[in-house]
Amino acid sequence: MKRMTVYLLATLFCCGGTSALADEGLNAIGEAFVKAFKAGDLDAVVALYAPDAVSFPPDAMAADGQASIRASWGGIFNNFEVRDLVITNARHQTEGALSAAWGNYRMILLPKAGGDEVVMEGRFTDVAKRVGNKWLYVADHASLPLPAHEPE
Repeated sequence: MKRMTVYLLATLFCCGGTSALADEGLNAIGEAFVKAFKAGDLDAVVALYAPDAVSFPPDAMAADGQASIRASWGGIFNNFEVRDLVITNARHQTEGALSAAWGNYRMILLPKAGGDEVVMEGRFTDVAKRVGNKWLYVADHASLPLPAHEPE
């Protein structure tokens, strides 16, 4: 049952990451993402994406554009209460108006329909661009490690 819960969560999950250097803490977009995610604020999460952003969730090839990204994140916020989101091993590289970030996340969610907490640990890679004085995600990729395949 626990494996099925994790699988179902993965099929709903579309990750927005955060960019940071572990020693420096989160940057502005990373802080905004973690704050909005922990609050379960779908509007605030979606506002961090450029209108033409693409997100690569574990269960689909892409969520393309803000409407599709909203639907993907909506699956999480409609079905789970966010207990925590912790970013680790985070790094980023910024050159001009583009910033790439990568690292790991640990998310704890409680099903609204009842049941045990779901702990999800994965990795992310993000690309953000500066638009005026604001950073917006343009590409967001999250993944969950799959168990090793045993040869037959």
